[in-house]
Amino acid sequence: MTSFLVQQLQVLILLDFRLTRVAEETIREYFEARLSLMEPIFDIACHLLCEGPDYSSEFTYKAPQNVPEGSGILLFIFHANFLGNDVIARLCGPCSVQAVVLNDKFQLPVFLPNRACHPAPTEQLTQRILQDSHFIYSFSPIQGLNKLFIRLAEAPTAKVKLLIAAYRVQLQ
Repeated sequence: MTSFLVQQLQVLILLDFRLTRVAEETIREYFEARLSLMEPIFDIACHLLCEGPDYSSEFTYKAPQNVPEGSGILLFIFHANFLGNDVIARLCGPCSVQAVVLNDKFQLPVFLPNRACHPAPTEQLTQRILQDSHFIYSFSPIQGLNKLFIRLAEAPTAKVKLLIAAYRVQLQ
């Protein structure tokens, strides 16, 4: 029984490492290396969209003693598909996120007109910006315990998963 639990723990650690790597690579690709990831705020989380329209979690935040000048915290909500051994994540296109609430305060989406996922020739730029605006949020955790709530569109048959991660970041 103990070896089974150890194996399960090893699988979870490997999965966490893999999802974190996919998330960080997707961020770097999206921002075309203009954004430096400094440190994660909490461990990456995964939510199956078909499990319901609400995601909630708690995490403890300890602010660094010396906050680097020009840095801030962003919340990233990726749409991810697991295809065999591959995990494909995206930060643009249609999005199921309707609202993000941290400690009973709405967090604001970040509007990014210059990004790696450009609109199609027949698409209006403003339409794409609004469509893409619910993947990345400004994020203001407090010292100590924080409560995160994400409201999602109902999609009981969706196969997409959400990867949820927050990082201290700095523009390059």
